[in-house]
Amino acid sequence: KKDRKQNMKIDLHKFSQDEFTFNISHLKHEEKSSKGFVLVLPGAGYSHMGPCIYYPSTMLFEAGYEIVNIEYDLRWGQLLESSQTYYGKLMRFIEESVNSLDLPEDRLVLAKSIGTRLLASLDVQATKYIWLTPALKDDFVVEAILSQNEKSLVVIGDKDPFYLPDQITLFSESLVIKDADHGLDIDNCIDSSLKVLKELVQTIEKFFIKTN
Repeated sequence: KKDRKQNMKIDLHKFSQDEFTFNISHLKHEEKSSKGFVLVLPGAGYSHMGPCIYYPSTMLFEAGYEIVNIEYDLRWGQLLESSQTYYGKLMRFIEESVNSLDLPEDRLVLAKSIGTRLLASLDVQATKYIWLTPALKDDFVVEAILSQNEKSLVVIGDKDPFYLPDQITLFSESLVIKDADHGLDIDNCIDSSLKVLKELVQTIEKFFIKTN
């Protein structure tokens, strides 16, 4: 089996306007056509290299999907003042920029934390959506998930400050991880945190791939 990096081509892009600047790293297959692409919207302080994004996206790359990582720098001050309108403006710019790339037609979306606010702020069309540690205290995020309920998987820990048990019952597909925090880690227990990662990847694989 060839090394994954030997089969990968990475294109880097930078997009900028008066209000926003962000980068895209686009991971493509060198030797085969792709099934589709995964749009990755990470957290504000949790990049696409964070384990609960990196391992699922690696699995999806190896399953035949291209990966489009959005790399933004959202400062804490911006987040305190932000609103659905603010997220919508940034997401619209991201959408316009992504649409300018040469990408396969089929799209999956993997969003975490602040990324779920971005995803929820605009009508982003995709085959399937995964909402990692979504901001369930924001009504517009819950409404967005419900609007794509049959296509959505929600993953959150019961020690996450955004976790609301009553909201979880509304969703068709969900994974609630016992004792996991906002990073989907189990505090002071590496072995348990690694088991969470394995369960996360397996759940996403089943949802994204085996149900297609």
